[in-house]
Amino acid sequence: MIALVPAMTARLSGKLFRAITLAAQAAVLGPAAVPAAPVPTTGAPHPSEPVVRAAGMTLDLRRGRVVVTDVAKGSPADRAGVLPLDVLLAFSANPEDYTARGKIITPLKDRIGAEIRTHYPRSLREGMAITAQEAWLDRGDSLRIPTFVKEAVELVALLAREHRHVDKRSGVSQRLPITALETVASNAERRALLRGDAVAVARPRDLYAALPAIMGKLELEYEGEVKGGEAVATAMVREAFGRTFTRHLSPADCQEVVAWFDAGGAMQLPEDLAASEELKRLKGVPGLLTRAAILTGEGTPGTALLVAAAELVLEGLHALNKIDRTEERGFTGLAKPAPEAPPAPPPPRRGRYVN
Repeated sequence: MIALVPAMTARLSGKLFRAITLAAQAAVLGPAAVPAAPVPTTGAPHPSEPVVRAAGMTLDLRRGRVVVTDVAKGSPADRAGVLPLDVLLAFSANPEDYTARGKIITPLKDRIGAEIRTHYPRSLREGMAITAQEAWLDRGDSLRIPTFVKEAVELVALLAREHRHVDKRSGVSQRLPITALETVASNAERRALLRGDAVAVARPRDLYAALPAIMGKLELEYEGEVKGGEAVATAMVREAFGRTFTRHLSPADCQEVVAWFDAGGAMQLPEDLAASEELKRLKGVPGLLTRAAILTGEGTPGTALLVAAAELVLEGLHALNKIDRTEERGFTGLAKPAPEAPPAPPPPRRGRYVN
């Protein structure tokens, strides 16, 4: 007997998991308790029927419970360790202590006599899939979040789980990137409303607007509390930009951009700057838009998407200490160290007199 939650949720898609949980609901409460609309799963009939096939499993509901009668080799269920004759149970419970981020869900231990431990997504791709499934991003065609922005958001969570200032006992749940991505989307929509844009395109700068959401999901060690939650979160955002940049480009690809700033070039990109106006400023940096277009992955990216990609290039170069950045979103070359003063001449030697 296995518990479906959370043992399999990291391996099954949201739609397939919903089909299985509805199947359990139909077996326990009867078909009348299941919504009439069909569940959109590949090759799976409505879960109120006697037999459901999902995630490579054949589930028998005719005994008043959900019993696995067959598991396809190599299927998600097979990789999750499901065996024929397993009985699937779906439980719902919240962590007893929200500051503990749900590592051990005590109510389930009391309810079924088993200790249920949650775990983190095992890869960036898996984390992004969970975040996309759970975050409130279905806001019509008026919102677009580039993939590189989603990567940066997810990398913040991955970095936080390894950060020395974050309490490892409390951990960092998947709620961090979910909430952060929703805040990024909302800030992009706010800017679009101010500028009258038909489509809101998220930019890397929107992740700084999500700092309060990130800080609210972190439990810091003493050193982190002394340093300050905002400083710790900002450092993680900066490193996330650097890692996202190196996933697609390299500093060697942007030598022309770095050289322009080192030669005295500077650029100010104020908050809520319209994409068309920002594009005019970005065109002044040689090679920047060319690298940004590569980052978008599109042959002819739109203005807003191109601006977002160019911002990531600048943020990535700053994270890699190639250019400098001010709090007012001004980008400049790195400050050159002052030349060292020549050493002072040694004092003259005094003669020794002997009586």
